[in-house]
Amino acid sequence: MKREEIIRKVNITIDNAIVFEVRNGYKKLKEDIFNVENNFERKVVLLDDVPLVELSGIRSPMCSSIIKTLSGRSEVSTSIKEKLNVNIDINGLEDGFNKIKSILSLLEDGEYELKEVEMIPTDGEKDDFWNSSMIGHYYEAAADLYYRGRYVKGVPSFLVPSQRISSIDLDRVEYYRDKIRKGEKIVGIAIELRGFMALLLDGHHKATAAYLEGKKLKCLVIKRREKSYKIKNVSQKKYEFTDKLYSKVELGRSKGVFPDFRAIAAVRKPIDISDKKINNIFKFNSKEPIDEIKEIFYYMTIYDKEKAKKLCFDILRKNDFQCIWGMCLEYLLKYKNKEVNDSIKKIILNKNFVYPISYVHNIENNGYFNKIIN
Repeated sequence: MKREEIIRKVNITIDNAIVFEVRNGYKKLKEDIFNVENNFERKVVLLDDVPLVELSGIRSPMCSSIIKTLSGRSEVSTSIKEKLNVNIDINGLEDGFNKIKSILSLLEDGEYELKEVEMIPTDGEKDDFWNSSMIGHYYEAAADLYYRGRYVKGVPSFLVPSQRISSIDLDRVEYYRDKIRKGEKIVGIAIELRGFMALLLDGHHKATAAYLEGKKLKCLVIKRREKSYKIKNVSQKKYEFTDKLYSKVELGRSKGVFPDFRAIAAVRKPIDISDKKINNIFKFNSKEPIDEIKEIFYYMTIYDKEKAKKLCFDILRKNDFQCIWGMCLEYLLKYKNKEVNDSIKKIILNKNFVYPISYVHNIENNGYFNKIIN
């Protein structure tokens, strides 16, 4: 059967996603739930019967998962790899839909959406997206979120690799970094995984380059429309997984500062970020001052990074907000410039500084404070 007959465009949604139907697909790209005990589920994403990643966790959209990169694309047949390698120019969603039908034909039968998304090349917690390729990594972002009394459904925003970091070619990464610096458009291909996470199918060098340049990566993201959390078929298939640790490739620090999944959740409703609102919070003229100022901070990290920096410095001058000083320091220390370093140094040396949160201890142990003060 011809590829064009397998993929049929149905319509376009109000948020500009292409809805398409797969009929008589090749069923090469699919999920397999292979073990469920006491509602604890283990499943793999398969490509050509090769397990790309394993997800394990409580079978609920509100519960996070452990994700681990397994055999990955390196063991997939050459013919399938050729379908995945999209080294072509893609100009918009419609053009991309037509050019990646060879990938879409690998899906199981069903109805899907394809959407153009600016993906953040991290693990949802500000580290580079290669985390799961080392060992099983607990992803808080791999779940929907109950945030400040409301349910926030996860939308694909962050990336999980479908191959191990040992496959990275740093020369190829530099090639794409150069393209990004020149303002050229590069596009990856991903499929919704869980919560705020998507599995990167093609574009690992592009995503690495984007991370290092502090940029998002535009991706065509595939999403199944009728996804269900009901237990259907458990295959009981046995998979052999290695616990071998792989050497970490030193990528270097990103030029940018990326939001985490909490920030993405926070901005999915209108937020008052006016100076008047912030001043009222600092005066405790609000019901939940800490939560509200954090929400404003998350919003600013996405839409106005300069204001986010200023807000961090304002918080660090407020003794009543010591419980989130760590959050502010962690954010500011990502900026490698003299202005930020001098300001932090002044605050640290002129205060009886307290480290109230464990991850602030981690920042100190990593030597960041010493680098600033010395």
